[in-house]
Amino acid sequence: MVAVIFDYLGFSLEIGALLAGMALASSKYSLEIKSKVKGLRDFFVVLFFVFFGSQLAGPITSELLYNATILSAFILFGKPLIVMTFMKFAGNKKRTNFFTGTSLAQVSEFSLIIVLLGFNLGIVTQELFSLTILVALITIATSSYMIYYSQPIYKKLAGILGIFDNDQPELKIRKKSSKYDIVLIGHNRIGFKLLKVFEKEKKKYLVVDYNPQIIKKLSERGINCVYGDANDYDFLMSLKLKKARIVISTIPELDTNLSIKNAIGEEKTIFIPTSHAISDTLKLYDSGANYVIMPHFLGGEFMGNLLTHSHFGRDLLNKEGKKQLKELKERVSEGHSHPKK
Repeated sequence: MVAVIFDYLGFSLEIGALLAGMALASSKYSLEIKSKVKGLRDFFVVLFFVFFGSQLAGPITSELLYNATILSAFILFGKPLIVMTFMKFAGNKKRTNFFTGTSLAQVSEFSLIIVLLGFNLGIVTQELFSLTILVALITIATSSYMIYYSQPIYKKLAGILGIFDNDQPELKIRKKSSKYDIVLIGHNRIGFKLLKVFEKEKKKYLVVDYNPQIIKKLSERGINCVYGDANDYDFLMSLKLKKARIVISTIPELDTNLSIKNAIGEEKTIFIPTSHAISDTLKLYDSGANYVIMPHFLGGEFMGNLLTHSHFGRDLLNKEGKKQLKELKERVSEGHSHPKK
């Protein structure tokens, strides 16, 4: 309907459809709408690429292939480098910069729509239109494999990616002690609650996080913290985790937790990682983890105990609900979590 109205007013059908989609995406019913139109969406996505493939008219000359290769190389390699540079100055570490840049190494579908509009208006020539389609096909296909194999690619390039690493002096470790009882890797969500326990028990602890905003807020509160990427093995070794009594990781990624365990070695340090999958949990126990945090299981166990102690009544549940609401408002006020999370 919105697209038809736009067309009636002399605007583009595509722009009208785009604005309608943006309006639906911001609706509180967006997830339900998305699930109901998934089959239809996939069908039209296929038609979308079939249509643009059919528009690759005319002979594919050596000049067209040469130009497409040069432009594709710039998008596949130059665009990620530009993104990583900006990400570095935004205060992010090299791993975050690399994965962000890799995920953007292609021509977007929206650019195809714009070129099509220009072609229909006579602004874009058939040759340029064909070149754009060919570049889109090359970059979308190649970047899919780049994203899929981004982890092993990062491991091989980690050394030379140091030029995109951010080492802001204000995010260096606030070192008040040479030894910590507890090292907490990942502050948000689970770590937020754990910090209160550490402070209540008067433990010496260090918080490690790769979100510069979180580090700045913790630093302002006088909390010992360090900005770094837990996937960087050299960084983990510099923390001297072997000297800590307990290392807790709130990061649910298996490879990251195994890397942390390797940095700890066979020392007596207690290791408590986090996992969302049973298969990952079993591997972590095999690697020597002392206990694995599984939020979904713990949530179910807590809820079961709460219902038992409340005798399935209202009073205790209301009390715990108010307590939870107070904590959520505290999290939001400190900027550590989005209110919808």
